[in-house]
Amino acid sequence: MSVGNLVSAVMLYDGDTGALISNTPSSNNLNSATGTVVFNNLNWTVPAGQTKTLLVKADLSSNPTSASGTDYFAFDINATTDVTGIDSGSRTINPTPADPNNATSPTVEIAVANSGSLSIAAAPANPISEAKYWGQTDTEFARFRIRSTNEAFLLDRLNFYSADSAGDVTSNIASVKVQYTNKTGATLTAVGTPNSNASISFGFTGDNRPYVPKDSSLDITVLATLKTKTQGATSEVNFSLDFSGGNADEFRAVGEGSGAVLEGDATGVANIAGSTMYVYRVFPKITQETLTASEPLGTKDVLKFTIKAEGLSDSKLLFDDPSSAALKFEVVASGSTNNALTFNLYDNSSGVLLASTSVSNTQDTPTYNSSVSFTDWEADVEIQGGASKTFRVEVGFQNFLDKSDYFQVVLRDEANVLTYVDGARTGEDQMVDNAASVFRLLPMNGPIFVKQ
Repeated sequence: MSVGNLVSAVMLYDGDTGALISNTPSSNNLNSATGTVVFNNLNWTVPAGQTKTLLVKADLSSNPTSASGTDYFAFDINATTDVTGIDSGSRTINPTPADPNNATSPTVEIAVANSGSLSIAAAPANPISEAKYWGQTDTEFARFRIRSTNEAFLLDRLNFYSADSAGDVTSNIASVKVQYTNKTGATLTAVGTPNSNASISFGFTGDNRPYVPKDSSLDITVLATLKTKTQGATSEVNFSLDFSGGNADEFRAVGEGSGAVLEGDATGVANIAGSTMYVYRVFPKITQETLTASEPLGTKDVLKFTIKAEGLSDSKLLFDDPSSAALKFEVVASGSTNNALTFNLYDNSSGVLLASTSVSNTQDTPTYNSSVSFTDWEADVEIQGGASKTFRVEVGFQNFLDKSDYFQVVLRDEANVLTYVDGARTGEDQMVDNAASVFRLLPMNGPIFVKQ
């Protein structure tokens, strides 16, 4: 078998049972100059008609690689006479062929590096952009995946920052928590606070260090606790929390086997953006309620939904005058172009009429959908933070005369379909227009009413 200067010991194992067959008998049998290792006086039996696997292991712990940083070696059987066995009739047996690992261009070749490497990216489970509210605790902002190659790593230092306004971050984040696993698999956390530059640093020691297994990965979850009104939080701002790399002092990892140190300026370590999160004092979480479809005849409920005010109890979500506060739906319908319908919005529990609007041309071509905007409020709607209210939309149908005429009310996932007041009735009210794809509970599609 041929070996290079990297190998300080070679062992043979039964590849089927894992049992040790032989250690290298002495230093004379491991010849670095000729690249050969000799095993003799073995006691390994291959039963007649059976196939067994021989496993070769090498100890690389004491010899460094060359200046290139990566060396290669391979094992092979140079000649058929290099392996000798005795059959049941005490006859000498030599196997064929020679060089089964193709000595000049080995099929199986081992690369040995001075140390492993790391790469960092957003994790597959990195959260999408969404809304957050003042005082929300341990809400997830980002998740990053650190992947190792060739050896395991222990992390000594991590740093996070925001490429957005540092003032928005420091005004709204009270603390940042990172969640990770250590070498034993235990889930641990560490807490930090953004500095004036919106940078958050974490240091780890001993058994509490994050651990990246060899040729595997570790996910780092970044959670934030947002400030309250009394702590100076601001509404309608957006920012992300990003992984900070590129500078040496922003990251430090130690190879478990090599002891090599990788810092923030190492290859594979770079700035990785998290998802942008939107901060409000309070925002609506919309859940569609079950409603049975039927024919577009008479006066019927066509949509039913619940709005929960996601916020602390010192906040209120308001729909009221001025008329810019609005819920904006669309009608998807077929039939005549001049059909005018009246839409009424009710408090489902009390039955109070909250808003009403009449819409012309509710039945048109499939390329045009009429807008239904509730802006003229008959009664104020106030939902305290943490509470919810259920609504229903009622329509008096007319002129759906043809078989298969259809009608549906939808709420699109588009900007400005929800305009509400984000406040507490204490002179701090603020008008809010929703951003597209942030509340994440849209679109909402009502049942389809079809003429039979």
